[in-house]
Parts: sequence; structure tokens; C-alpha cells
Amino acid sequence: MRKLAKNKKGAVLPLTLILIAIITGITIPYFVARVNTHYRVTLRKVALKEAYYAAHSGVNFALLYIANHEEAIPEGEDEITFTQFDQLEKLHRVTISTTELANVYLAEAEGYSRGVTKLLRAYIRKNPPSKVFDYVYFLNNWGWWYGSSIYGWGDVRSNGRFDFKSGPTLYGEIFSHFEIDTHGNDIKGSATNPEYQHPFIDRVEMPNLYNIDYYVNMAEEKGGSLMVGSDLVIDKVHEGNLYLEGTDANPIRIDGPVVVTGNVIIKGKVTGQGTIYAGRNIYIAGDITYVNPPDYAEYKSIQQTNPRDYDAKRDWVDDNKDKDLLVLAATENIWFGDYTKYYYWQYYVWNNSEWGLKYKGDEHVGADGIPGTDDDDIPYDHDNDPDTPPTTWYDIDGDGEVDDNYNWDVDVVVGDLSTYNRYPTDGYGKPIPYSNVCQDSIQNVYAVGYTNHAYAGMGNRIKIYGALITKDEAVVSWGNVSFVYDERLHSRYNLDPNRFVDLGIPPAYKTQIVAWEEP
Repeated sequence: MRKLAKNKKGAVLPLTLILIAIITGITIPYFVARVNTHYRVTLRKVALKEAYYAAHSGVNFALLYIANHEEAIPEGEDEITFTQFDQLEKLHRVTISTTELANVYLAEAEGYSRGVTKLLRAYIRKNPPSKVFDYVYFLNNWGWWYGSSIYGWGDVRSNGRFDFKSGPTLYGEIFSHFEIDTHGNDIKGSATNPEYQHPFIDRVEMPNLYNIDYYVNMAEEKGGSLMVGSDLVIDKVHEGNLYLEGTDANPIRIDGPVVVTGNVIIKGKVTGQGTIYAGRNIYIAGDITYVNPPDYAEYKSIQQTNPRDYDAKRDWVDDNKDKDLLVLAATENIWFGDYTKYYYWQYYVWNNSEWGLKYKGDEHVGADGIPGTDDDDIPYDHDNDPDTPPTTWYDIDGDGEVDDNYNWDVDVVVGDLSTYNRYPTDGYGKPIPYSNVCQDSIQNVYAVGYTNHAYAGMGNRIKIYGALITKDEAVVSWGNVSFVYDERLHSRYNLDPNRFVDLGIPPAYKTQIVAWEEP
């Protein structure tokens, strides 16, 4: 019995070896195939990543090329193609072509690695307008709405903190680089919704207007002009100071960007679409109204119903895209109302201890760039230059110069009125007093106001249709203050040739990617 059992046990051994051989014969090729497949998949993934990064570098190549060439595409051509690239062996091709929209190019970049090709497409805008124009109210330091008589229809933003106090009303969203303080939700309108409040977001830097030569070149390139009635007043550029007054019979007619190298005094009726760049101050001496205004009442209704109803807003833009639209862009300041009146203009706008411009403008505000915060007196390394000592200066307006508080004689006073072309005179040929041409309190400003310094003045139930974009703001009014956004300014229409309104407004960067495609 034992011998038989032993023989049976011995018989199992060859059978096991046979089974092992069969299994091995099946599994080894299987696992070898799996390893090979996995290896090929891994290699393809690596190649795809290499091709993608190469294509991505091609988009960056297109960005730099467009930024550094005044004409990205040779005259008479629709596209330009590059196939040779230093130290970018896997970048196969970059093609830059024109689109339907001026200053917007389509860049196609093709990366190639180990038989794998990756194509990326990017729409690139040359000299894109800044996103600060996406807001009805933009402050480059500390935003504040104090008072139940303040109303806004549109989004607001601050590069500092944003305070709301005493029950202002906002139909829109709030964006702030620091905190948003509603003082216990002491605010009305849709902005009470927490989803519409966005604290601690990135800054949106303001373009600086100090290089007026750039805007002179823009005006000359675009052929901007301004007329009063049938008189041609500005053919692209006006040297010196200028007085502009439009009437029902002879409105101010603007077409594209124009430049006035000095001060501008403006009031009255305006028609057309364009931007007035001033080399110094802009003085709003009376109501500015459009001959053919958009339907702002409808826009206010859209904002009150649903600030995120973008379909309704696009329809509004379609219906109003050809209506009048004026941008006032000042290298220095925008003042409105009669600043010569001690009471009320100087008393409330200039001398007020809480918000008066007399106490503002100083850029010694510390590393956060916000006045009245704990770091105002703490020096910091603002330029990463070891040869420059730390300072409390933060260049809020981006002009490279250290600004102190505003100076009345330098920053506010209109100057010698005899130097203003078209300024009204008396019977003896002498300029009449500024207070004779300027309203004491402004009621309507149909215009986008843009300046890196101050936007301030006195109003009476003042209504601003367009946007207010500045560093320091002191808008004072008897009665309500209303801000109504002009949706045609919004960057969401930059790539839509049917809705984009080219006003020649300040660019943010030399180039910007505004849309991506991965076919």
C-alpha cells in the first residue's frame, strides 16, 4: 500500500510539470505582450506631452512675435509661417494669421515627438484693452460707497478693500483684492447675495497714460477726428489746451481716438464713438449728454432682474452697439463742477477731512498699496534693486514717480484761459471767467471716465452713464448718485466682430491670449 501510494505521488510530479509548462507557455507571451503594450502606451503619453509642451512654446513664440512687431503680418498677406526655431527641436510649425477682428490674430502651433503631433490654437489680441473697463466703478486702491443715496447698475471692483456703509444699493457683483466689508450686510440690491461677493482676488492693473506719444501714434494710425458742428477741431491730434462745447444744433462729433496734448474743458451734446486723450486734466464744465443714447433704462432692468443674464446683455449690445459712446481719458485728473466755488465744491470735495482730495494722492502707503493700513510707515524693497534703499512708496498709478498729496495750484487750477483754443471771450476779446461757463453742480455725465489719479467733483443728483475708473475718487452730490454701466465696454465682446466697439481705449499689455482651442 505504501509503495502504491508512493508511485501515485510520483505520478503527480510529471503532471504538475506539464501543467506548469502549459501555463508558462500561455502567460509569458501574455505578460510580454502586456509589458510591450504598456511600454508603447507610456512612450506615446510621453511623446504626447512633449508635443504638447512644444506646441505651447509655439504659442508663446507667437505672443512675443506679435508683441514685438508693429505689423505682425506682412502687408498684403493673410498669414505668416515659421518652421525654424532655436533650441526648440520638437516645435514643428507656428502659423500666425489674421482674423475678422482688427488686432486679433490666430496662432496655430504644432509640436511633434516620436510620431505624435499636437496642435494648439490661440487667439491673441495685440494691445488688448484693460479689464478695468469691465466695471461701472473701479478704484485702484480703496473702494468705498458710503450713503443710502448711492445706486449702481453693474459690477464694481477695487484693487484694495471695498467698504459699503449706510445702505447703498448695487445691482451687480463686488470684486476686491482684500476684504469686502458690508458693515453687517448694510447694502441693498443683488450684491447682498454672497455668491456675488468676491474678496481676496488678484489685482487688475490699470494701464498708465503717462506716455502720451503712444496715444498720438494710435490716433494717427486710426485716423481719429473730432468736430463741433461742421467745424473740424481735431484731426487726430491737437497741440495745447482746448475748450469743447456741444449744442443741439452743433454737437461734438467724435470718430475714433483723438489726442489733446494739454487740458480739455468739455460740456454739452456729444455724438459718435471715440476717446479723447488729454495730456493733462479734463474739466467737465457742464452736463455731457448723448444725441443718440443707448437704452440705459432697459439695461438697468436687466441688472435688477438678473446680473448674470448674459444672453439679455448680448441682445442689449446688439440693439445699442451703434449708439453714441464717449471715453474721457486723462493723464492727470478729471474734475467736474465749478471748482472755483468755495462753498460747496471746495468745502466738500477738496477740504473734507474724511474724503477730501486735499489729503489724498500720497503714494507712501506701504507694500499693500492701500492708504490708511498698518504698513503705511513700514519701508519695503519695492524694486528688488540692492542699490535702492527700502521705502514706504508704492507706485499706485504705475508712472514711476513718487506722488505726494494733490496740490491745488498744480493739479486743480485750470490755468490761463487765453491758452484754450475755442474758449469763449467777452466783447473785448478777453476770456470770460471759468465760473461763467461751468455749472455749479453737474447732473448728467454720459461718458466713461478714466484716469490714474483723481476723479472728483460736485453734482446734483448726478448720474454717470458708462464707467468711473480711477485711483482716487471724491464724487459728492446733493441727492442721489447713480452709476449705470455701458455693457458695450465689456471684454467679453473683444473677440466678437459683431459686438466689439473699438474706441482705442488704453491697452493693458502688448499681447494677451483671449481664447484657446485644442483640436
